[in-house]
Formats: sequence, structure tokens, C-alpha cells
Amino acid sequence: MGTVYGLMREAAPEALHDFDPLFGGTAFGTALFAGGDEFAVPALGLLKKPLESPASEQSYGLISHLICGVTLGAIQQIIRKRV
Repeated sequence: MGTVYGLMREAAPEALHDFDPLFGGTAFGTALFAGGDEFAVPALGLLKKPLESPASEQSYGLISHLICGVTLGAIQQIIRKRV
């Protein structure tokens, strides 16, 4: 998913490169959580449906994806400044 984020970020129009990469990373992490943990994984029968899971599991998943997204944004920003 990190590669997907980097490719999306670099393929974005130049005007979007002015946005804070950490914001983009946070949005990407949120989208991964919503699309993966809340939709795809339960649809495949690998986890319980979102309404069947305790709030603690939901918040842990969201926070984990947010941390991943912020990390991706920070790494992408560092790489972009060095290249």
C-alpha cells in the first residue's frame, strides 16, 4: 500500500503537490481503513462485520491506519525533498 500511495501522490496533478503530505497520508490511511477493515475484509468473511465488532477493535484499526498513513506521508515528503 505504501507503493500505491507513493505512485498516487506522484501521479497527482502538480497543484495537489502543494498540499501537506501528512494530510494526504492521513486521508489515505482513513480510506484504507474504510475500504479494507470496514468493507473488503468482512465481505471476504475474514473478520466480523463492523457493527458486530466492539468499538475498541474499530478504534484500534482506525488509529493503526492513521499512523500508517502519516508515516507514509512523512516518508514520501523526505524522499521528495532529497530527489
